[in-house]
Amino acid sequence: RGGGGCFSLLFTAQDERTGKRVALKFYDPTKYHDSGRVLRFQRETEILKILRDEPCVVNCIDGLCLLEREMVDSQSGIPLPMTLQFMVLDWGECSLEDVIYSGKADPLSSLLYFKEALRGVYRVHARRICHRDFKPSNFLISGKRVWLSDFGTAKCMDGSMPDISSFYYRPIGDKRYVPPEVIFSFAIAD
Repeated sequence: RGGGGCFSLLFTAQDERTGKRVALKFYDPTKYHDSGRVLRFQRETEILKILRDEPCVVNCIDGLCLLEREMVDSQSGIPLPMTLQFMVLDWGECSLEDVIYSGKADPLSSLLYFKEALRGVYRVHARRICHRDFKPSNFLISGKRVWLSDFGTAKCMDGSMPDISSFYYRPIGDKRYVPPEVIFSFAIAD
């Protein structure tokens, strides 16, 4: 089990077809009451389909996947059917945040990581997608490669996806990294 956001659970797994290590990002089943977050999780997979195989952007190996399971209520013993939503992503060894706080990156490596992070931002913007949550923990590192990840708050600027902004009630993203235009609500409305 790894990082994961406020509404997702992240696990490491091995792809039986390729033998490669992958990340499984599940929508947290305890959060299904938040329909806005469910829609954003589903929209994230659509955005990752658009960005498939872009350099410096995490690759979604499969689209939205569903796992049907029967859970048993611990108090009543009643079986409850449950559908878990998840996506299969490239696995990153660590995040840019991990590298920054480890203090082990030399200046040249830091510049190379920064250059790769900017390439990811450029590739996303070239596709007219607004990420809205840039921060060091959303840039994954695998070897010398850096991938932009976590498109849970992203939106296509071309109007090709339905608006879900009505579910936002405060500025989008991590408040430690929110840019001024988001604080003043310029980027909240779809």
